[in-house]
Amino acid sequence: MAARHRIPVPDVLAIGAISALAALRLLRLGLAILLLLKLWGPWAAAAGVAAVVLFGLNWLVRVGALVGAVLLWHWPLVAGLAFAAPRLFTMLPGAIAHVLARWRHPRMLWQPLA
Repeated sequence: MAARHRIPVPDVLAIGAISALAALRLLRLGLAILLLLKLWGPWAAAAGVAAVVLFGLNWLVRVGALVGAVLLWHWPLVAGLAFAAPRLFTMLPGAIAHVLARWRHPRMLWQPLA
């Protein structure tokens, strides 16, 4: 009898997480294409897909997904931002703290000695 190979649980979780991220990216791309189809027609959608595939313009997909979530799905702006750019919410506290620290502690202006 042949030995059975078991897949370890962490590998299954990793495969599931990567598959979920790939599905999210495809959903964003699909929503951006749907937005281009609704607004400007099939030629614009084909040009958008070509721009993403050939030039890797991922920001175009994120903007299209945000606008599509707000205009087509009637989501609130914050929900659309969470769908299109989820890392934005993890970067905002650090960016705000950086701006506030520069405002509170400005750089020293050194006077010349001579």
